[in-house]
Amino acid sequence: HRRNQYRREGLRQLEQLRQAAQADPLAARALPILLKRVGLSSVPDAEQSRVAALAGPDWLAFMSGNGGAFAPDTEPLLRALAYGPPDTVRAIPAARLQALFAASRQWMERHHVAA
Repeated sequence: HRRNQYRREGLRQLEQLRQAAQADPLAARALPILLKRVGLSSVPDAEQSRVAALAGPDWLAFMSGNGGAFAPDTEPLLRALAYGPPDTVRAIPAARLQALFAASRQWMERHHVAA
């Protein structure tokens, strides 16, 4: 039960973030950070520095190879959320954001937990 505390907390934060992003798309900027935090919590301590260094396609490959079902356009979307100007984030279609939140939820629910 304790081993999955990070997952429950991540899912709770994801839902809060999803709701906030419906009212203000700029709230979705926190999603890449949340995904990274959950990903780091899911690996053994010895793997954390390697996983922390992953970015872009390598990070997406880690998530996809660990129970994720992310769309091919996820990496540029996460990059836009993390680094794009506010107008770029506001221009992301609501349907794309919702699909990203759904894929993120699925990944958080299904990814492998380190022993």
